[in-house]
Formats: sequence, C-alpha cells, structure tokens
Amino acid sequence: MQWLRKAAENSNADACLHLAKRMYTDQPYAREVGHLVEAAGVAAPAGVMEGHEVPRDVLTGVVHWLQKGGHKSFDKLALFRREALAGAPFARLWAF
Repeated sequence: MQWLRKAAENSNADACLHLAKRMYTDQPYAREVGHLVEAAGVAAPAGVMEGHEVPRDVLTGVVHWLQKGGHKSFDKLALFRREALAGAPFARLWAF
C-alpha cells in the first residue's frame, strides 16, 4: 500500500485509481495509507458527495486521488457505488 501511495503521489493514473477504489471499498490499510492530512484544494463537483455510504473524509480523499490521476471523479464514484451496491465480488471490483 505504501508503494501504491508513492506512485499516486507522483500522479500515476493507475495508482491513483487503484488507491481511490481501495479506499472506497475499504480494503485493508487503504484508508489509512490514502488518508489526507489536509484536504484543502479538493474540489468535488456538485452532487459528487451525495448518495455514498462512505465517510465524508474518506470520500474527500477518494475524490482527491481520482482528480490527481486525471480521472473524472463523478463517473468513477458512480461506478464504485454501483459495484458496491451490486455486491460485486473482489475480483470484479478490479476489472476496469
């Protein structure tokens, strides 16, 4: 997880996506490793934070990593939520 965080910090798009998804789905250690001390500058588009059963600070971190990797946070969060609600097995969660 530490290496994933380092790659995400260097704006590696895949690492940012994987870290965000692991944080969203509460994979072991992901929320601790991906946590942001300061979430300043994280601008979530209107409506992005609504409808998710993820703590707000975690969701803010997820949005940060998605944006850092150049991903459309609204689209990816919607995908994460659909898969979580469908009870997607672990293997399917990683099929991008």
